[in-house]
Amino acid sequence: MSDKKKTKAFFEITKVCVQHKGEIQYPVFLKQTEDSVSTTYVYRLPLGVPSQLIQKLVQVLEEGLYKPVMISFQQRKLFIRVFEKRIPQKWNWSKELLQEKTWKVIIGRALDRMIDHDFERTPHMCVSGMTRFGKTVFLKNIMTSLILQQLNHVQFYVIDLKEGLEFSPYKDLAQVKEVAENPVQAFDMLNRIREKMVEQVVRMKESYFTNIVDTPIKERYFIIVDESANLCPTQGLSKQKRDMLYLCQEMLSEIARIGGALGFRLIFCTQYPTSDTLPRQIKQNSDAKIGFRLPTMVASQVAIDESGLEELLSIPGRALFKTDRVEEIQVPYLSNQEMWKLLKPYKVVEHHETSKDETKSETHRDFIHFK
Repeated sequence: MSDKKKTKAFFEITKVCVQHKGEIQYPVFLKQTEDSVSTTYVYRLPLGVPSQLIQKLVQVLEEGLYKPVMISFQQRKLFIRVFEKRIPQKWNWSKELLQEKTWKVIIGRALDRMIDHDFERTPHMCVSGMTRFGKTVFLKNIMTSLILQQLNHVQFYVIDLKEGLEFSPYKDLAQVKEVAENPVQAFDMLNRIREKMVEQVVRMKESYFTNIVDTPIKERYFIIVDESANLCPTQGLSKQKRDMLYLCQEMLSEIARIGGALGFRLIFCTQYPTSDTLPRQIKQNSDAKIGFRLPTMVASQVAIDESGLEELLSIPGRALFKTDRVEEIQVPYLSNQEMWKLLKPYKVVEHHETSKDETKSETHRDFIHFK
C-alpha cells in the first residue's frame, strides 16, 4: 500500500473528519509534490476540523509509515511532508560549514536542512543537557567556528568551574582572553567584563549608536559559562562566598539584559536546569535555547519552556533548538584531535628555558592583539 493510501486510512482511524448534514467529511487530496528528501501530500480540510486532531495525526503517521513526518497548515490546506530518511545519528564537522566573516554558526542538521544560528540577531543562548550527551562538543564547535570565521575580532571569556578540566587548554589561544577555574576567578573576570561594558556604553553614546550591529566596531565578546550550578549561592556556604556567587549571577544577568546591544554574547550552560541554576533574567533574555537529552519533563520545561527533551533518543548530539519554533537537530561531531589541528596555528604560548635551580618549568603567555 502506498503512503498516500495509508494516509487516507489513518484519517479514518484517527477520525480526522467532521459530520455535516449527516455526511462524514474527510480531508480531500489535492496534489502531491516531491523533492530530494521528501514527498509532500496536500489536502483540503473540511470546515471545522479541530487542530488538536491534526496534531495527534503526526504520531500515528510516523508509527504507521515508519518515516519522519512534518505537518503544517495554510488556511484550509493541510501539508503532510513525509521524509525518506531520518536525522543522522552522527555526522562530522568540516570546514565547509564555515560562513566566512560572519557571526553565523552551523549548529546542527535537521530533517530537511542545515540549521544555523546568527549571534548578531540573537546574541544570547541557553544550553541544557545531561553529561555525555554533547553539550561540551557543541561549545567546542561554536568556539572553533567563530575563531576560524572571525580570527581578528572574536574574544572569549570562559567560566569553567570544574577546575578548568574542559577549557583550560584554550588559555593558549590568542582569542581566549581568560578561563576562570574557580568562583573567585569568575568573580574577578566578570568585574573586568562589566568594566568593558561600561567603556562600550560611553564609546557608543559618544557616537550616538544604540546597537553594536549599526557601528563599525567589529569586536565581539563571548562569555561562556560551562556549568552554572557551580555559581549557585546554596545553603551551607559561608556568607562571604554566597554573596560573591550572588554577585556573579547578578553580573551575568546584566550581560544578558544589556550586553547584547554592546557586543557581548552570553552562552549559559547547565546540566540540570532549575530556577536556581538557570536564573530568570538570563533565560528570558536568551531567545535561543538548545537542549540535549534531560531526564524529566519538568527539566525540559525549565530549559526550553516545553516538554520534549525527555523523549529525545539517547544519542550524543541529539537536541532540540528553540527560537521562534522548535526543531530537532543532530549537532556535528568534532573530535579534540581535529579541533586542535585547526586551532594550533593560533596558539600563542612561549616557552622559556628554566634555570638549573628550578624544579618546575614556567610557561609565559603573550597575547597577540590583531588590528
